[in-house]
Amino acid sequence: MTHIDDLVAFVRGELGAAELASAREHVAACAECAAEVKALEGVFGVLAKTEIEPSPNFVHVTARLAAKTVTVQRGGWDKVAYIVTRPIFGYPAWAVSAAVHLLALGVLTFVAVDQSKKRTGGEDTLAVVENRPKNFARPDDSSERPFILPPTGEFALFLGNRGDAAARAALLKKNGGEETARAVDGALGWLASKQDKDGSWAPDGGQPAYRTAATALATLAFLGHGDSHLKGDHQQNVGAALAWLRTQQGTTGRIGPDQGAVLPQHAIATAALAEAFAMTGDTSLRDPLSNAVSYLAGSKSPRGGWGSAMGTEPDAVTTSWAMTALRIADASGIETARAPLGAAVAYLDSLTTPDGLTGLRDAGKFPNGSATPTAAALFARRWTGLESADVAKRSSALTAPDGTDYTSAQFTALAAIGTPAWEATNAAMKQGLLPRQNADGSFRADKWSGYGGSVCATAMATLALETYYRYPA
Repeated sequence: MTHIDDLVAFVRGELGAAELASAREHVAACAECAAEVKALEGVFGVLAKTEIEPSPNFVHVTARLAAKTVTVQRGGWDKVAYIVTRPIFGYPAWAVSAAVHLLALGVLTFVAVDQSKKRTGGEDTLAVVENRPKNFARPDDSSERPFILPPTGEFALFLGNRGDAAARAALLKKNGGEETARAVDGALGWLASKQDKDGSWAPDGGQPAYRTAATALATLAFLGHGDSHLKGDHQQNVGAALAWLRTQQGTTGRIGPDQGAVLPQHAIATAALAEAFAMTGDTSLRDPLSNAVSYLAGSKSPRGGWGSAMGTEPDAVTTSWAMTALRIADASGIETARAPLGAAVAYLDSLTTPDGLTGLRDAGKFPNGSATPTAAALFARRWTGLESADVAKRSSALTAPDGTDYTSAQFTALAAIGTPAWEATNAAMKQGLLPRQNADGSFRADKWSGYGGSVCATAMATLALETYYRYPA
């Protein structure tokens, strides 16, 4: 347990079996945490008696705001805010205590108002106005359209222009990918036809536990083409997918299951929310995205990276997905997204040898080959301050994709574009991927299809073929 939301979820009985066991062990061994649990139990006990349900994020937001008052400056590209007191669940003990006592104060206020209403017999009621759309799948209905803010920052502005077909065509031509447009259109059409009524995608031919990953990857494929829930040929698909992803977010901020590949799926889902927010400025996405970012920040390993779940050994690929989500969220104005990136940069650099090869969990060790972790790490580091000369040098370590591993192809293409390795990588990617597309638009299985099925395979291949215009090169 490394995050205040986990403590609240523990007290409220909302943790899954895997996290619950870890939480119980931690609380039993930590006197301070046990005291916080006792305090929270008292607060939520009072709430239960008053029939008042506070926002599930109240304690988290209060602690975060309190903790932000103490900062130091770090050097380098990020100069991140850093909490200088010993953290408990991601925040200092005094910040957690402040949150608990503020919550208690709020409860007493609610109780006083409630009792006053009972004494006076007043009939007035409070109307709660929620500033978010009721149905993401109907953005054409102006009565339900959310308040929109423009994207901020150069990176977010690039994403905000994704829907421009002329700009997309120009980037396709510039980067040598005109012949991929038909393949992408076919793949997106197939994905749209496979979406379930609830907005999600089943990992056909894979494992049911990977539904979050399948849905998030399919959403990213539509977003990568410039379709959002407010604009584009597939806006209904994107709207329904975003709505489903939000239903999978619990009080901890985590999106998806609590067992198995928890963090990879959460990171990909967070990236989907971040891209949608950056592309549209839809403010109804800000809080879910901020909460998802907070969960990522709190689940970071002491080594600086992320693994399959809290408490597991981190790896380069999951870390790169997490950094992707954080970098996009940071560019779109989520202020808490930048702080975890400094440690993540150091972690990836510790896995990378002087010749540019990145190990999966340890430098020089490649249990599944060097191609994917090397490409993923280089892509993530290009976004986090790696000098252009170093990018060019490390790009020589990239392995040309052969079409049997779409995850590797996606990261390799993203790492290579704009570097001396791009021409060879682009040629190999098209030669390897395009022949693997079926007549219906889907892509044949790759080495990971046993997990995510045909939806994940098709979405990942599509993301690779969208490299020409997905992000600034």
